Amino acid sequence: YVEALSEPVEASDAQVQAGELQVALAQAITELPPRTREVFVMSRERGLRYSEIADELGVSVKAVEANMSRALRILRERLAAFLPRASDD
Repeated sequence: YVEALSEPVEASDAQVQAGELQVALAQAITELPPRTREVFVMSRERGLRYSEIADELGVSVKAVEANMSRALRILRERLAAFLPRASDD
């Protein structure tokens, strides 16, 4: 009986956490520096390769790589509360 009651709560908690993560991710992406955000969106949402992004923006592939590295670092920092810690393995 108790186990049956706890399952929906756990699922509900997971749904709440997933929703909070989506909101936090959207906010973090919005707060990225403009060019970094542009490169991130082109890569992750539009599915473009770095060379395609570089061509479209008129920059080098290295510049695209640097912006993606910056975006991922910033997002990891901003979303750290949602990510598992190395000691949680």
